[in-house]
Amino acid sequence: MGGVQEKRESIQRRQGSLSVTRFPGKNGIELIEATAIRHSLPRHFHSVYCIGLIREGARRCFYRGSHHVFGAGQLFIIPPGESHTCESFESLPYSYSMFCIDPREWEESLQLLGEGTGQQLLRQRTAVISTPVFEDNRLFVLLMALAETLRNGHDGSRQLAADSLYAEAMVRLHTTASLEPALAPTPVSSGGIGEQDRSAVQAVKEYLQAHADDFSKDESSNVSGEDLSRITGLSVYYLNRLFSREVGMPPHAYHTQLRIRQAKQKLAQGKTPLEAALETGFYDQSHFHRCFVKLVGMTPARYAASRRGTVL
Repeated sequence: MGGVQEKRESIQRRQGSLSVTRFPGKNGIELIEATAIRHSLPRHFHSVYCIGLIREGARRCFYRGSHHVFGAGQLFIIPPGESHTCESFESLPYSYSMFCIDPREWEESLQLLGEGTGQQLLRQRTAVISTPVFEDNRLFVLLMALAETLRNGHDGSRQLAADSLYAEAMVRLHTTASLEPALAPTPVSSGGIGEQDRSAVQAVKEYLQAHADDFSKDESSNVSGEDLSRITGLSVYYLNRLFSREVGMPPHAYHTQLRIRQAKQKLAQGKTPLEAALETGFYDQSHFHRCFVKLVGMTPARYAASRRGTVL
């Protein structure tokens, strides 16, 4: 029996593992943990703030035109909407813990901090994070303790411990000087963008979001290039180049990621992978499976199991 267990653990170490843990009492926060993974993610974006800790190894990220390497003991922060890539450094396994914080929770934490740091908090609301990697040993320790509490806490003090650690970590995050190098506003594209083009990109984002919510209720959720051309007044070819340059991916890839995000929400609500696929417009199950694994790093079934509290 011991040999079987050792073999199972050996296979898990080679393949790596991913898990998702919910923050009790806070619907807008979840913890994603990866152990000994080599999985690479193509250009993608998040709808949440991602605050991550590298526990072992190193991770490389392409963000705002530059490559960045995060090593063990360092932190990284990726704000909502910023396209980036993630991969292991030199194909070696790495482990991380990442807190995904809904923008509403983020804003609430700013408001609850009080008026003592008003100027810096105002700057953090509007500044662009130009360098995603930073170091702060105290914050790293706090977030590691919070991750351990969420991962292992099962007694009556878990909620209070998690709330206290989260509050202390957010105070540290928003008031420390650690983020100063990352708060230099920079344009997304090097060439600049006019107001008309900026409005067109935003209009496309909003249109794709509106047509990614629920395919099961609205067959018109299918989108064409002509639709985007019509709402912006730009040609399909120019719009595709413009959107790709400013967002980091073409409109169809952006739309696919929005649909995968919707699928994740449906799986978290208890829908089966088949139901989640059909309700987000993936009528080919193999295509849905490939897209999900490519963008999430685990299968739809494994993601659903993790959201039910199963450790992967």
